[in-house]
Amino acid sequence: MNVFLGMWIVLLSRGIMGRVDWDTYFMEMAYLVSKRSTCIRRHHGSVLVRDNRILATGYNGSASGYKHCSETGCILEKLNIPSG
Repeated sequence: MNVFLGMWIVLLSRGIMGRVDWDTYFMEMAYLVSKRSTCIRRHHGSVLVRDNRILATGYNGSASGYKHCSETGCILEKLNIPSG
């Protein structure tokens, strides 16, 4: 789903007049960003904000240039490292 379409669905589902507060808006953005995670054990998303302006977004997973866990298997599971 297109990110902008998803955000419009969130806003319309609450009604245009009933706008969400900033904290809710940014938390829902972080949830959406977490869906890009390449980790098969946990999905975390973050939104860096200053003065209600988004500076950056990020999510957890394999380092850039490395194969994803979904392709190679989870190294943490192979080493018996508990989740959390």
